[in-house]
Amino acid sequence: MKLIIALVFGLSSIALASEKAYDLKIELTMNGQKVSSPRLIVKSGETGSVTQEQGADKIFMDVVAIPSAPVEGKPVVQMNFVVGKINADGSKTVLSTPKLLTHENSPAQIFQKDQSGKDLLSLSVVPTSLSL
Repeated sequence: MKLIIALVFGLSSIALASEKAYDLKIELTMNGQKVSSPRLIVKSGETGSVTQEQGADKIFMDVVAIPSAPVEGKPVVQMNFVVGKINADGSKTVLSTPKLLTHENSPAQIFQKDQSGKDLLSLSVVPTSLSL
């Protein structure tokens, strides 16, 4: 009888386990102009996507967020981005593939400049951990 109760209790605790996810507050600037400020909720390891029209251009942003090894006892999140343009024929041109690493609830920002030193892209994000 004890075995059956333990087994049922064990299975119920597995069913109650939650999935790790992240609430990402993102700001994307291209050529000095704010393109998008989305808030994405993504499951750990899964791709979240945003498409934004800016005039005649369509911009896309994909992101995968995963937990990384804690630093000084604080949780860390690694975020892998792909940012680019969607061409008239529907194909995608990748402009940047930044990777950011930061503590949960802490901002991270990266800048990309062209050959002349002019701002090409700025990406900032604040990840917050969620349980789904």
